[in-house]
Amino acid sequence: MHSFVALDVETANRSYASICAVGAARFERGQVVDRLYRLIDPVSEFETRNISVHGIQPRDVLGQPTFAEAALALERWINGSLVVHHGHFDRNAVQQACLRWHRRPPPWAWLDSAQVVRHAWPELHKKGYGLKNAAQRIGFDFDHHNPLSDAEAAGAVLMAAAQKLHLRNLASLDFALHRPPAAAQNYQLGLFADDDQRLSAHVVVFSPGSQLQSARPDIVESARRQGCVILGRSSKRTTLIVCGEGETRTIPPSSQSAQLISDAEFIALVERSLDRMR
Repeated sequence: MHSFVALDVETANRSYASICAVGAARFERGQVVDRLYRLIDPVSEFETRNISVHGIQPRDVLGQPTFAEAALALERWINGSLVVHHGHFDRNAVQQACLRWHRRPPPWAWLDSAQVVRHAWPELHKKGYGLKNAAQRIGFDFDHHNPLSDAEAAGAVLMAAAQKLHLRNLASLDFALHRPPAAAQNYQLGLFADDDQRLSAHVVVFSPGSQLQSARPDIVESARRQGCVILGRSSKRTTLIVCGEGETRTIPPSSQSAQLISDAEFIALVERSLDRMR
């Protein structure tokens, strides 16, 4: 009835692109039939806060493949299955890691189990719809922030929520489904590849749904320091409109030459620009 792969990642630092471990569980007819766990060398520094969350140390990833080296094997293992994740973090991390390593984002359909939990158990709004609270709601015991355990928990939560909502087909969950944005593919094809497309060439507007100015002021400030012009509203000068994850936006008449990109893509653009400067 329900076939999918549940996926979870952990990162070495505050950058979404610094994936250091991946866990995945394949579900068939409500049961886990296969598992994958892989440590990844993030080729970046580990931050103390992240280590305290997942326990992965720099020494643990010595000799492990980079994301660029592990991505193809991961795509083959997933093999076109629907990919379930709990919250935006894991999808954004994979997308940003792909951008960092100059790979096309995988052509997966993603399903956010947290969005399904919102519909199944609206009473959780006081505690939050995070994986820990959702798993407690269904009595599922797991090792939080172990990516394989988290993946299995996300799958179990989705199955319980689907049963609660009397769903026979996960494809009916349009409100929780996401596909790779066209902007991510354009990025890989060279949207920001030319010298004249550095941050200093851009005039940026953040849409109402963007979370960057509140959640990642460091990224916004870094963009400014690199010469990016940030406006409060769209105009003829606007070249990039940064949108929140899952936000549906159209280019306003005043900015017809602008490109729409996501929060994750803008972060990757800023980080890539910084790498060029080093």
